[in-house]
Amino acid sequence: IEGLTLDGNAANNTDTNSWRLHDSIRFNSTNGIIRDVTIIDSQSEGIIANADNVLIENVLIDGAQGNGIHLSGGVGIKIRNNTIRNTNLGGPSVGHVGGAIAFSLNCPNAIITGNLLENALAGIGDFNSEGGNGSIISGNTIRNCVSAFEGINVSSVGKNADLTFSDNSIFDSGPVVFGDR
Repeated sequence: IEGLTLDGNAANNTDTNSWRLHDSIRFNSTNGIIRDVTIIDSQSEGIIANADNVLIENVLIDGAQGNGIHLSGGVGIKIRNNTIRNTNLGGPSVGHVGGAIAFSLNCPNAIITGNLLENALAGIGDFNSEGGNGSIISGNTIRNCVSAFEGINVSSVGKNADLTFSDNSIFDSGPVVFGDR
């Protein structure tokens, strides 16, 4: 998918929608690319990616009732050089509330780099026991988020081992959380 603009028409589409059904893009294409796309006022998730080796780059997501980009299964997903702002606007009613970028299911070896993440529940959220082993989160700017990063069950062994979280710039945001559940 390249060069596409999607407008969720929030002014005239005020219903609360579920993350399971109403995302702007649901991407199940192994080795697929989403590039130079603009998503405005998504009524749920901006993008759900659930395939191996997906590349999401140079995407603008501005206004999403749910998460900006939701990793929902897939090895080696790359998210780079995107601007994701004003997400999680629908609160818990949308479901699966995570952040500008959210993890679920098994998403090992993800690379998240060079992104601007603003005004979200978390810059990167829901990095939990579902399996982000070997992921790299580096060189992002996180601004005005309730939490900068939420990493639960991150350790040197197990499903979330070998996480690299480095060289991220964090401004006016809550904590970076590494912990156990």
